[in-house]
Amino acid sequence: MARTETKHSRRLIAIRLLGLFALGPALLIASAMATERAFGAVISFDNLAAPAPVGQGLTVNTQYSGQGVTFNDVDAFSYPSGFAHSPSVGVEPCVGIEFCQAPVRADFTTPQDYVRVWVGYDGPLAAPLPVRLTAFNAALNEVGSTTATLPANASATPIQTPLELDPPGATVTRIVVSKTSGFNNGLAVDDVEFSTTGPPPP
Repeated sequence: MARTETKHSRRLIAIRLLGLFALGPALLIASAMATERAFGAVISFDNLAAPAPVGQGLTVNTQYSGQGVTFNDVDAFSYPSGFAHSPSVGVEPCVGIEFCQAPVRADFTTPQDYVRVWVGYDGPLAAPLPVRLTAFNAALNEVGSTTATLPANASATPIQTPLELDPPGATVTRIVVSKTSGFNNGLAVDDVEFSTTGPPPP
């Protein structure tokens, strides 16, 4: 009797394992969809008729207000192949301004749960360069920050380094991307990703 129960138990375990294997792809797809939904929206800047990175770029401020996002007059450029994150246009602060500490700033009309940007540097770097993403709430209190370091590079550093924040709750109404110290000339940003589109600002 005990031997019969053991065989039956093994058969049940085998059936359950087969069921899990069969569900595996579906679970992976569901997980991937959930991850994709977490991003909600992406501003890639690629719909802009931006010039090549020589001189002034295309000023970006209210072009994305229909998605509830505004920028602080940063310059958009259409970079050579392989520099931007996807596929060719990114933005920079401080173009043509010496000793400039202005960051890349985005303001949201709807509080965000999750934000991510991609950063690079439009020029050579003699030493590693720490860069920071900082998030603020509606009262302009900091709700999170994260840093990454771009390596020293004899040429430009492509926009391939992510900076992301997921503070508790949907609280982020402003993000700022900058160097951790010094001037922000040369900093390049692409693909501003966030959780929820919002209405245009008043």
